[in-house]
Amino acid sequence: MKVTDMTSISLRSLALMGAMCVTTACGGGPGGSPNPADYQPKAQPATQPADPYAPPPKPKIKKQAKQIFTEAGALAAQGPSRYEDAIEMYERVYKEEPLLKVSLYNIALLYEQMGDQSKAVEAYKFAADNGVAEGWVGIGLMQLASGNEGEAEASFRRALDMEPLNGRAHLNLARIAKNRGDRRQAMESIRNALKEDSRNADAYNLLAQIYLDMKRYKLALLVCNAGLEELDPEHSGLWTTQGVIFLNLKDVINATRSFREAIKYDDKNYAARLNLGLITFNYRDYERSYQLLSEAVNLRPNDPEIVISKAVVARALNRIDEAKQGYQKTLELKPNHPGALFNLAIIQQDYTEVEGFDARIQNVKEAISQFENVLNFSQDERLRKKVQRRIEEARLIIESIEIEKESAATQQAQPAPADQPQ
Repeated sequence: MKVTDMTSISLRSLALMGAMCVTTACGGGPGGSPNPADYQPKAQPATQPADPYAPPPKPKIKKQAKQIFTEAGALAAQGPSRYEDAIEMYERVYKEEPLLKVSLYNIALLYEQMGDQSKAVEAYKFAADNGVAEGWVGIGLMQLASGNEGEAEASFRRALDMEPLNGRAHLNLARIAKNRGDRRQAMESIRNALKEDSRNADAYNLLAQIYLDMKRYKLALLVCNAGLEELDPEHSGLWTTQGVIFLNLKDVINATRSFREAIKYDDKNYAARLNLGLITFNYRDYERSYQLLSEAVNLRPNDPEIVISKAVVARALNRIDEAKQGYQKTLELKPNHPGALFNLAIIQQDYTEVEGFDARIQNVKEAISQFENVLNFSQDERLRKKVQRRIEEARLIIESIEIEKESAATQQAQPAPADQPQ
């Protein structure tokens, strides 16, 4: 089954799963022919003796159950307002025809789409207990979304115990291995996924990302091109990965094109918006950058890197209060985030207005303290050099304020000139 996102499954995927389980003819006679002659019975071949080594015939699924299954999928496709109705129909399908076990998976998926995590987990486990390996995949994806990679890995392996060629389980194991730097294991899991489906565009995308991590840009680009040209020209993930490769090759024009294609084929692609927003920011198109990053934040409100990126653009647009709130939100999501600490220190030093020499000196000292705090949490040499330059500048500012203060005090101490005689 096609999966366009490693951490979730869309209702389109649900519909695809239904299509694989329920196949019916479409109108007309045999093969869809409208010719009445095609309805005439044909001569049957002579009966052959049964092959003792032939696999047993597949059990037939009740026609009524197929129809209800199809209707349930149509209800689910109408959106959240019909999810509960679809769930009831899928439950009815399974009661009438236990062979349609995929109904159990679809029930769990709809609970997850509704945001009912506990019922979703319970339903996924019930599906797995009744022989649906995808139940463990669903649980694993929920665990991944919660940041529990270890538990997710165990769930994906349980799915493989039931279904050794489960492509989604292999692909998610590949992603976990990639994240921990085990490229050999990641490659092996990708190969196993391709054994189930040699035309799996998601596998191509992940393979391209691994080559990208290895800085083998030309090979990564070759894999992306093959996936887009031969497998799925509308694969948003492949377009996004291709865009990142072009950025590494300093080809901003083609990178921009790739990210735009990614958004065209998936209006929820936050990564493409983030990258396109950063490109437009570098070209000083701040309004367009702010729009793209706002859309990305709406899609991923708890991603600290997206939140801080929008805050940086807000500062460029002189929306200081909004920028400050963005940096503070970043620190809530990721405490001691060096970039957020650095930018808050800049706001403290450059954008905080106070009256009086002592208050101004204290304000700059607080900024220096915040800059020094960045050095405690950042190993990025470029950022550390910026911080050190800022600290030096801040100390010079303090010296300048102190000189102003002394000058003002001297002027006040001097006696006022006498009045001139009339």
